[in-house]
Amino acid sequence: MKILILGGTNFIGYFVTNQLLSEGHDVTLFNRGNKTAEFQGRVNHIKGERADLISFKRIFDELSPDVILDMIPLGEKDSSEVMTVADGITDRVVAISSCDVYRAFG
Repeated sequence: MKILILGGTNFIGYFVTNQLLSEGHDVTLFNRGNKTAEFQGRVNHIKGERADLISFKRIFDELSPDVILDMIPLGEKDSSEVMTVADGITDRVVAISSCDVYRAFG
């Protein structure tokens, strides 16, 4: 399966990326490229800013992912933008966020 991960190098994303690679998935990370991480397999990279996500729609369309996995949604605006980007590209978007966890313990 071709998976586009928004984020993917920090916190939970690093472990999710490695798990997907170990299962044989074709993984592409979209992130700022500020952090280098050693993964257990080949990862494709698209360097960009989350705030500029919409401008990468054509590139994501060419990638043709089966699923977009959003590791960094911070609110309604981020969620809305990823759904706009996914429209016409894939029917599957998964958002993973720890915000509610921190809110519960904050």
